Amino acid sequence: AAAFWIAAAVHDPGLTNELQDGLSDRLPEVRIAAAWALGGLGDPASLASLQRLAEDGNDEVAVFARRAALRISRSNR
Repeated sequence: AAAFWIAAAVHDPGLTNELQDGLSDRLPEVRIAAAWALGGLGDPASLASLQRLAEDGNDEVAVFARRAALRISRSNR
């Protein structure tokens, strides 16, 4: 999970594919960090994946996914 938090701080769009892969990781911590990093990148192309993740069975993951999607929505107004 630490690598995904580092990716969130770097804001490198070149990591988008890896972050997208992280959304389906078995560990909730990785899904959370990947969602937050994608939200920070602000790419509307990630919205659909984040909206799906907002239905995750883990409440904390779902909250982070919704917040990340909201960050993207707000940054693209």
